[in-house]
Amino acid sequence: MRTRKFYVYILILFFLAGCKKPVENPELSDPIYSDYIGDAERLKKEIEAKFKEIENQKKDLNSPASIEGQRKLARENIFSLKNDIFKLSQKEQYYRYSAESRKIFIRKKSLEAFKSGEDWVAPDIKEDYMARKRLSQQPKTWARGMASTKTPEKKKK
Repeated sequence: MRTRKFYVYILILFFLAGCKKPVENPELSDPIYSDYIGDAERLKKEIEAKFKEIENQKKDLNSPASIEGQRKLARENIFSLKNDIFKLSQKEQYYRYSAESRKIFIRKKSLEAFKSGEDWVAPDIKEDYMARKRLSQQPKTWARGMASTKTPEKKKK
């Protein structure tokens, strides 16, 4: 009976004073890292869809019933689809590299905080990141008449 109590106390002691370990994958809780991975996956699906479009265009190109004008159009479509695939694959690669860079940064900062005895929370830069992303996705050209619109004047006090 006495030895059972001793083992129970030892077991409770181990649970209470369990070793503290750093978080194994701190990047999974980072919203920017998740956004990079999500964008890369989205672009991968777009690339696969473009490849399917190329296959359909090649079928149209090789069909004996197609007219020469349709063949020329199919060749132009294939060429533009290949260019689109190239651009999308570059973007996908950019997002993969950015995610890997962000992963290394998060792990490094998390480990530094763990060694200093603090809980590391990613700085709140998601708003800045989302604003930059939204601005980069907007069209780079002005709509007609944008430059000629007047800005509202401030009221004088």
